[in-house]
Amino acid sequence: MPLKRSDQSGREVQKELSLLSPTEWNFLKIIHDEKISEIKPRITNYGFSYRHIIEGRGLDISDEELNSILKKYSVAGIFREKYYDSIIICPECNSALFDIRYHCEACGSTNISYGEALEHLTCGYVDFIKSFAEKDYICPKCGKRLRAIGVDYRKVGRVYRCTECGFSSTSIETRIYCARCGSRVDENPKILHGYSYVVSEEKLRKFLESRNIVMQVEDSLNRLALTYKMNYTIKGESGISHVWPFAIWIENLPSASPDLTIEILPVSNIEELTSMIMKTAIKKADTTVSNALLLTQVKPDKTTCKVGDSLNIEIKYIQHAQEIFNHISETVQRLKRSQ
Repeated sequence: MPLKRSDQSGREVQKELSLLSPTEWNFLKIIHDEKISEIKPRITNYGFSYRHIIEGRGLDISDEELNSILKKYSVAGIFREKYYDSIIICPECNSALFDIRYHCEACGSTNISYGEALEHLTCGYVDFIKSFAEKDYICPKCGKRLRAIGVDYRKVGRVYRCTECGFSSTSIETRIYCARCGSRVDENPKILHGYSYVVSEEKLRKFLESRNIVMQVEDSLNRLALTYKMNYTIKGESGISHVWPFAIWIENLPSASPDLTIEILPVSNIEELTSMIMKTAIKKADTTVSNALLLTQVKPDKTTCKVGDSLNIEIKYIQHAQEIFNHISETVQRLKRSQ
């Protein structure tokens, strides 16, 4: 039975997650340790940025890499992407830094003056207040003095006047230009949507605990000088490809089926543990893997242990990191004796 697209993408994400870089590990640790519940962007000259989250923390990472990490762990469910805001950026160079210019509605010139204006009701002449004041409030058009507001003159608000052609208006044409490349932006704006990332504290905690186990397992296998591969894919008899976090060869060569596989179960209760054991059993049966070791931080009950034994699945409860080496070493020694 072929995998559904969502199942495939889920497997790809899980594979990527188990191979996270030290930078990703440190970034997630910052989010967890500082109890950041939502990662909000800031608007910069080049759009939305999350760099303030890592400033001063010694992480050598580009904005593109940081955005990629946020998207990656959003797909994995550790973050939840949420709409934050939208801004206009230059369609030519993607800059978010603009110049706003006033243009005369008649001739297009930018040689514009503006200010609060008065209208002389007697003759209809309009000019800036400061211009009337300079002429001792004598109207330059009809020569009469402005005497009483609301009687022979009124305020008309802000007026824009073109120095080039003399056109006056209470409205003005506004154009937006990119301050970086000079392109006119308002004729063909490009809209950029920004998102914040809401942190699932429980999922992040589980993942970090799981990853810590992964690191300990890898260190233990190296100390035991065992041949192993991480995220090893085996095509099952059903045609479905299954990924094992660790595949280990004790006596055989890597070209053969692994002698032992290790599965790490980052679960929080016995019900989840039982469900994951059954899923592992199905994967084990389909791939004809002989021996599987499950490492979990949930203590299995007697019934769960019996189920594991009946399926040739060894379940080890981990309370401390140093126990991982002991469990793997004991399992490997047992398998060596049996071979």
